[in-house]
Amino acid sequence: MNRYPRDMIGYGPTPPSVTWPGQAKIAVQFVLNYEEGGENNLLHGDAASEAFLSEIVGAQPWPNQRHWNMESIYEYGARAGFWRLHDLFTSVEIPLTVYGVATALARNPDQVAAMQAAGWEIASHGYKWIDYKDFTPKDEAKHIAAAIALHTEVTGARPQGWYTGRCSLHTVDLVCAEGGFSYISDSYADDLPYWHMHQDTPHLIIPYALDTNDMRFATPQGFNSGDQFFLPICVTVLMGFIEKAVKASQRCYLLVCIAGWQDARADPKPYASLLTISKRMMAFGAQGELMLPITGISIIRLT
Repeated sequence: MNRYPRDMIGYGPTPPSVTWPGQAKIAVQFVLNYEEGGENNLLHGDAASEAFLSEIVGAQPWPNQRHWNMESIYEYGARAGFWRLHDLFTSVEIPLTVYGVATALARNPDQVAAMQAAGWEIASHGYKWIDYKDFTPKDEAKHIAAAIALHTEVTGARPQGWYTGRCSLHTVDLVCAEGGFSYISDSYADDLPYWHMHQDTPHLIIPYALDTNDMRFATPQGFNSGDQFFLPICVTVLMGFIEKAVKASQRCYLLVCIAGWQDARADPKPYASLLTISKRMMAFGAQGELMLPITGISIIRLT
C-alpha cells in the first residue's frame, strides 16, 4: 500500500511551545505584495491580458489583446497605492515584508529604493505574476532561477524569503531544491511556522493567509468595506490569545497581507486603526518590540 503523500497531521493536539524574542506572545507579519508590472500582459510576452485580482467583475483574459482598464488598475498600485501604504507604515515605524515579483521590481526602481530606505525586507514573489499550475518542473525551475538573478540585480541582495502565490504542485520542492532561502510561504497549512522535509533536509515554512488578506476585496463573498477587513484581523488576534490562554506557554502568529491597488482604494481608516493598535501594543510591551532580521516580523509582547 502506497503511503498517502500529504501531511494531514502537522502538530496535532500538541503544538510546540514557541518562544518569540523578548517573551512576546504574538508575532505579526505585515506583507505587501508588489506585482505591478509583472502581471500578464502582451508587452511582457504573455498570450493574453491579466484577469486575476481586479475591480473588474468577471474579468476574463483577452487573448492576443491588451486590456487598457486592467493595465490601469495595476498601474494605480505602482503610481499611487504603494506610496499611500509606504507613508502609512513608515509614519508609525512598523516594518513589513514586501513580496516582490522580480520583473515588477525591475520596472519600478523608485519604489524599490523607498522599500530599502524604509528598511523593509524584500522577499521574492517569483519571476512573473502569472499562474504556474501548467508549467513543467523544468520550465518553472528556470523561472525560479531567473527570479533570483533579477531580484539580486535590482535590489543588490539575494532574496531570503519566497512566495510564488499562483504556484504549481512542484513549487515548494523546486524552491527547496534551489536552496539558499531562509523560509518559504507557499502554504496555508498551519497557524504556526513549520518544517517541510525535502530530500531529508528541513525547510522552514511560514504559512501565508487568505483570510486576513485584502485580496478579498476582489473576490466573491469577500470584503466590501474597510471595516470588514479590519474586524476579522482583530478577531483573529483575540482568538489567538483566547486559544493560547488555555495553554499558558503557547504563542501565536498572524500574517496580514495587503496589496497596493486594493488597499489604497479602500477606506483608509481601518488600516490606520490597525497600525495604531499595533503600535500601542508594542509600546505596552516595549521590551518585546523586535524586528526579525530576515522575515520583517514585528514581535509584540503583551503582559
